[in-house]
Amino acid sequence: MKVVKFRDYLIPLVVSGKKTSTWRLFDDKNLSVGDKIGLREFGKEENFAQAIITKVVVTKFKDLKSEDKLGHEK
Repeated sequence: MKVVKFRDYLIPLVVSGKKTSTWRLFDDKNLSVGDKIGLREFGKEENFAQAIITKVVVTKFKDLKSEDKLGHEK
């Protein structure tokens, strides 16, 4: 299973459903729609949750649109 890691301060936002998207640089995991992934805190060995990827957008930060920012912390 592919794993996406988060900093500890983001975990409550993910678990509560306030954070529903994430931005990644240099995706070396080849994340794709439909992938079931483990969500893990950096430095930990166990997942705090699992998720299924429903959308992938590849863009440059300078080209992000307001809808790309929905579900992401400020």
